[in-house]
Amino acid sequence: MNLPSIFVTGGPMKPGKYGSQRLGVKAAFEARSQYERGRITKEVYEELISNACPGAGSCSGLYTANSMACVTEALGLSLKMCASTHALDPAKEVIAFESGKRIIELVRDGVTVKDVVTEKTIENALRVDMAIGASTNTLLHVPALAEELGFKFDLSIIDEINASTPNLVRLNPANELYMIDFHKAGGIPAVMGELQKKALLHNTLTVDGNLFDRLVGEKTGNSDVIRPIEKPYSKTGGLAVLYGNLAEEGAVIKEAAVSKNFPRVFNGKARVFDSEEEVNEFLSKEEVEKGTVLVIRYEGKIGGPGMREMLYPTSAISGLGLDEDVALITDGRFSGASKGPCIGHIQPEAALGGTIALVINGDEIRIDLEKKRIDLLIDESELTKRRRNFKAKVKSLPYGVLRNYKQMNEKQAI
Repeated sequence: MNLPSIFVTGGPMKPGKYGSQRLGVKAAFEARSQYERGRITKEVYEELISNACPGAGSCSGLYTANSMACVTEALGLSLKMCASTHALDPAKEVIAFESGKRIIELVRDGVTVKDVVTEKTIENALRVDMAIGASTNTLLHVPALAEELGFKFDLSIIDEINASTPNLVRLNPANELYMIDFHKAGGIPAVMGELQKKALLHNTLTVDGNLFDRLVGEKTGNSDVIRPIEKPYSKTGGLAVLYGNLAEEGAVIKEAAVSKNFPRVFNGKARVFDSEEEVNEFLSKEEVEKGTVLVIRYEGKIGGPGMREMLYPTSAISGLGLDEDVALITDGRFSGASKGPCIGHIQPEAALGGTIALVINGDEIRIDLEKKRIDLLIDESELTKRRRNFKAKVKSLPYGVLRNYKQMNEKQAI
């Protein structure tokens, strides 16, 4: 609906504490695998669970909800500093009140969403997305918004923006910094101020004026949290698109959350699972060898159906300290709390006969973060043979929303 609109996002929660350690909800997810393997006691496990989320808000790190709040502010659809102002901060009430006043003016002036959100606005938002190393789920939601507004959009656009946008911010799960640190350092306006030093942004309309007026005098208030554009974490963005024979139509990775000790070129042996439940069962009981690539398939839009987030598997890998030695690839998606060499959104998905459906245990897979590739290292003749004998696994679904969703996506894929 093309109406006058302002978003007032709920705001992050503050990080929890366990002793001197600050916690995000990621710590609670990781604690499960640590407890199952006997690495922590039940008492420690329960303390971590109890303290990870100390109050109201949308998590404390840069997970999906906070990522989308940041994108919303970058789009100009919320007031300045809305994304990082915490849920219980009195300033959030002020933002809500001012948003209420401003929406009346937008209605009076006839300013609608389509006036604010243009192709240039979306490009700005994606640059911020790359600069802060946000959740990979933003690469589902932002393209969906662009398509809803009638803009041409594909992964190549994300790839181009990533290549020319430095990564300036690494918050939890990529680091032990939290949204409260980001807010104190200047939040989204400070990030956009740094980007504009290199003229990387367009001057666009916002719900309270125009972007460049917002950014007058904005700069990072803490270079340990928001790095100056001259000294980025990396010269390219925190989210990357990968291609290769395992992802002919693309895949995504949150490169900002990959340990610097993980090899830039990683060859690993495949361990294949046809559902999230299968890999969860394996990880709760079995040891994962270093040099393994966990392959989770039939979790895409059609195969799932619904494209679930592989939260427990990614948490288990990082919780067990394997995120420098084990990779995970899937046609599903990830939680914003995921950390490590996790490659998702692989297309074509397994249910459509993508190469991920043809992988067998023991196959060698190469992840090349320098060349942005992911490849199955088998002979072309063997790949052709497997493709010829392929038959997709079909899940029996009752009548209902998921069945309708699956059928709708199957029609779009034809």
